[in-house]
Amino acid sequence: MLTLATSCVSTPAWTDLFDGKSLQGWTTTEFGGEGKVSASKGRLILGQGWSLTGITWTGDKLPGFGYEVEVRGCKLPGHDFFAAITFPVGEEFCSLVLGGWGGDVVGISSIDGMDADSNATRCLVDFAKNQFYNIRIQVTEAAVTAWIDNKQILTHPVPDYEFSVRGEVTPCEPFGIASYETESAFTRIRWRPLQ
Repeated sequence: MLTLATSCVSTPAWTDLFDGKSLQGWTTTEFGGEGKVSASKGRLILGQGWSLTGITWTGDKLPGFGYEVEVRGCKLPGHDFFAAITFPVGEEFCSLVLGGWGGDVVGISSIDGMDADSNATRCLVDFAKNQFYNIRIQVTEAAVTAWIDNKQILTHPVPDYEFSVRGEVTPCEPFGIASYETESAFTRIRWRPLQ
């Protein structure tokens, strides 16, 4: 009798960082001039300020490599980026900017000192207001890759490049989300390790 061996490779589980009702695990980022930050009824809201508004994770730190984060968010009133997601890359940090430089520039700030608007990750996305987008970022020792609604929008190698955040966004390190003169809403913030 032939016995077939079976193996099952499990996918690592996601860990939710937003409970849908509170700011537990988060602190409002003190930029100066920020809008109101609130959470209720499944939504985390970054109110429109006269500059940056944001949140910074205060829980366990994400690893430098071998992980991915997923954020579901939308742009509400405003004219610039609704999310700059700051995350670690090894011992460094950078931000995935969504809708910067007037509302449609997407890319990583910064790579070798160059902002998302002027490095190889720059692309244009027309973000509709009040529409939720699913953003996923994967960080490995080889590359940083990002998707919007399961469509890959960028990938950039890690070795031999320096990653950093713009000075005004450093309060979001090691992991956080900020908006600029724009109100935004988020219903999901989570992460998982890669295996």
